[in-house]
Amino acid sequence: MKDLSLRVASAVVLIAGAVYLVGFSPGWLFFAFHTLFLILMTWELGAMLEQKYDIGSKLVPVTAAVVWNLLYLSPDLTAPVATAILMLLFGFALAGKRENAVRFQALVLLIFASIYPAVLWRPLLSIRELPGGIRIIAFLLLLNFGTDTAAYFGGKLLGRRPFSPQVSPKKTWEGLLAGMLGAAALSLVSSGTFLPMTPARAIAFGCAVAVLGQMSDLSESLVKRACGVKDSGSIIPGHGGLLDRCDSLLFNIPVVWYVWSRPW
Repeated sequence: MKDLSLRVASAVVLIAGAVYLVGFSPGWLFFAFHTLFLILMTWELGAMLEQKYDIGSKLVPVTAAVVWNLLYLSPDLTAPVATAILMLLFGFALAGKRENAVRFQALVLLIFASIYPAVLWRPLLSIRELPGGIRIIAFLLLLNFGTDTAAYFGGKLLGRRPFSPQVSPKKTWEGLLAGMLGAAALSLVSSGTFLPMTPARAIAFGCAVAVLGQMSDLSESLVKRACGVKDSGSIIPGHGGLLDRCDSLLFNIPVVWYVWSRPW
């Protein structure tokens, strides 16, 4: 009960902050916090990898991720700067006296940490600039919260059959189904407020957000399992790290941007 109360209290604070940042903050402040969140998530990822593997320094992927985010302001420089980042990652992996297998492992992990979550997180900036972008983000956050809540309680009450026991033993088919049903119902009753859709499209959208969210969450669990840690960090009481809290959004953000940046 104490853990649940802590989770709820933290969630209330996070929701209040998200409401302000998404709906009321000026563009520069949204960009600043977007970049700060990316720094913290990449730092947590780098710290997990650094704890288990010899990657050299977690500052390297953090720097690469920040540069990638800043390129949103100068898209014409994306190709040459991204090429330069890749070359520098190779150079960093080649530095020092290490076995070739360790060098290669470090290179692969540095590239991975520099890309994830940076590439998946950045389209959130593009979504906000779409017509109705604030409503799209708010709707996505609402469905993500609804999915997590329904899946959590559905798994707690009804969960019997894990769908990926080696990666995340506590995630069950029953929890996944509860998350899908919760997101579909929430999308159906609230879509008119955010993004007018037909009932069938609202249900499909809710289910898609739920499934992508669970896949994204499971992907971060795979990283944590490989690194031998329970949480990515401890910055959010009751929820672990920021990456733990935002992981279910990461697969959804680019998909939602792609769908809503095109005419329906």
